[in-house]
Amino acid sequence: YAGEFVGNDHTVTVNINITNGNFGTNYCTGLFAFVSGAYIHDVTLGGSVYSSNSVGLVGRVASGDAETKVENCTNEATLVSGNGPLGGIVGRADGKVTVLSCVNNGTLGDTTWTGSDHGGIAGKLSGAESRIEGCANHGKLIMPAVGSGTNNVGGIVGTVSDKNCTVIRCFNDADAIGSNKVGGI
Repeated sequence: YAGEFVGNDHTVTVNINITNGNFGTNYCTGLFAFVSGAYIHDVTLGGSVYSSNSVGLVGRVASGDAETKVENCTNEATLVSGNGPLGGIVGRADGKVTVLSCVNNGTLGDTTWTGSDHGGIAGKLSGAESRIEGCANHGKLIMPAVGSGTNNVGGIVGTVSDKNCTVIRCFNDADAIGSNKVGGI
């Protein structure tokens, strides 16, 4: 998706369950599976999304020169990623993304959830100069038993893996639990 989505403060309720995917494949899932150069704002995601990889209100921001902006969005849905990045707003961002004034209230994960790069707002930021500002996570991060290989878990962002990415004026008041590399923000 590369256009402008105006949510007009509506809630979109989905029930997506992709159980036949192979871990590591491009089953990126959310209200928007793949975006590049999009402007998505003023929408709430409700319901549930279960998939193999890159799950969020926006599953994945594709790499490229076009910046994607997600603003004033809320996740109320239960989101579960079988193995890949998981975030309440953005699962994975390979391209530049700006996330402004967004909130996650939804439950992230379940007791079978494993893998890496899980955050209340964004699972993995890999796009240079990506920014998360004025966002909050209140959603529970549910993990399998500690020691199961759940790594890079954060209340706001699971992993930042490119230069000049910033997290500004964000807060998390939910538990973040994992096996290795766990942080409140």
